Amino acid sequence: MTGTLEELIASVGASVQAARHAVDLQAAQLFHDTFTRPAENGDGPRTPVSWELSLPTAAAPDAPVRHIRVPVAALLSHRPLQLDTVDIRIPVSLCQGEKGLAFRVSEEGGEACSGTVSLHFAQGDTPEGMARVVQSTSQIL
Repeated sequence: MTGTLEELIASVGASVQAARHAVDLQAAQLFHDTFTRPAENGDGPRTPVSWELSLPTAAAPDAPVRHIRVPVAALLSHRPLQLDTVDIRIPVSLCQGEKGLAFRVSEEGGEACSGTVSLHFAQGDTPEGMARVVQSTSQIL
């Protein structure tokens, strides 16, 4: 692959963004799966899937237990894969392109590279939407 530095950064940046988007969609789907399915016609609200737990009320072995229902969504991290920062190093060779200086990505075992382009991508703040839904879901605790 041969191209300008701008094309290289744009191409890699688009790939990183697509990967982050896919991870976010998967996380949202996993969160969505912690709610019941609506009726057959697809109408009606979803309710949180919950587990019933028996918790002791004291440290004594014969202490009474308290039964509570805990929404599964409150027990999950909701960010199973972290892509907060991505560092990529690409071995390149300088070459002459149509518009002047260009870069050719060096292939393993191919021509010797003349340098390495290092790219660092950092994610901004997490959107509030998911955090608010999680907070609302877990308020009953």
